[in-house]
Amino acid sequence: MKSAARVLMLLLALSACGDSKREAETAPSSTSHQPTARAPSTASTQTATPARVTQITEPVAVESPPTTASPESINWLAPSMPPPGVLLIEAVRQLVGDCGPASCVATLPSASLLYDTDDLAHRRSLSIVQTAPSVTGIAPLSDITNGQETILGNRNVVAEDYSRTPPIPTILAEWREPNGTTVRVRAIGYSWPELDAVVTGLTPLPASQWPGHEVQDRLGRCVDANSRYGPTVVPDGWTHFVLQIQPTGSCETWPFLAISLVQPGTDLAPGKLVTIVVTPATEASYASGEIVSINGNKATMSETVGPQGITSQIDFTIAAVAINAHGNVDANTLQQIASTIGPIDDAQWAQLGATTNLSPPTTP
Repeated sequence: MKSAARVLMLLLALSACGDSKREAETAPSSTSHQPTARAPSTASTQTATPARVTQITEPVAVESPPTTASPESINWLAPSMPPPGVLLIEAVRQLVGDCGPASCVATLPSASLLYDTDDLAHRRSLSIVQTAPSVTGIAPLSDITNGQETILGNRNVVAEDYSRTPPIPTILAEWREPNGTTVRVRAIGYSWPELDAVVTGLTPLPASQWPGHEVQDRLGRCVDANSRYGPTVVPDGWTHFVLQIQPTGSCETWPFLAISLVQPGTDLAPGKLVTIVVTPATEASYASGEIVSINGNKATMSETVGPQGITSQIDFTIAAVAINAHGNVDANTLQQIASTIGPIDDAQWAQLGATTNLSPPTTP
């Protein structure tokens, strides 16, 4: 019995120890696992570095320019005979841009001929530009805004006439050759029959022979005996002021002369101011107006009456210059002043240059 009692007591003791160990394993700790608030550190913080992601992409295709023929290998058009009244001053074969919907990587062969007057007393020029067919499918922009379909040189063209009065014809024409080449012509100083003859004579030349005629120097716009023009008489009671003048021998700078004539005002009448501007005849432009004659030269005259009184303007060409005179005078007075304009010798021209007044005069 005593042995049985000892065994029973031993078993009870072992059972108690096992329960205590299990309680220790399952009871929460009082010092760990409890969330505690921490003040932010003033030291530099470390942030987690995101993992680098390597993306594998397909290579981007780079658009390659379409194969383009060399401009020097093409049989371009050229006049079979030199156009009248002009000199060939430029003949260029080159590649030009052919812009598509997404880029301008394409290029097109192009050829251009530029002609300029052979007589400085007449404004005349001619431009012929040819461009091979587009490879992008984009139609070339047109310089013609209000053209009419017509026949020019046995070709169906779209043309527009910008002529003014007195007529210095300015004609634009465009068409496509059977091979798709676009041709643009700009002619200044050519009548329709003259331009028709030029276009009729356009024929393709072998590349080695283009443009078929010698390229020459453009005539210089210079101050010489043919361009030294100005008022030779100052009306009684008037004075003159030279605003600008180019010395004899100078070229490509104008106006050659800008001079004002002034009649001082009085208590009974305001002063009068007329300004005369002399430029190369090749740069002449005319305002619309009545056709009159100045010493046998055709001119346009206009007169307007506005809030500031009467103003008049007259334009004409003489020798190698274009004359513009304008001022606050009636048309008859301006015509009389314009009729005094004539050639000035070198000594008188130099004297005018010595009296240049950079401050434009004003009427009292």
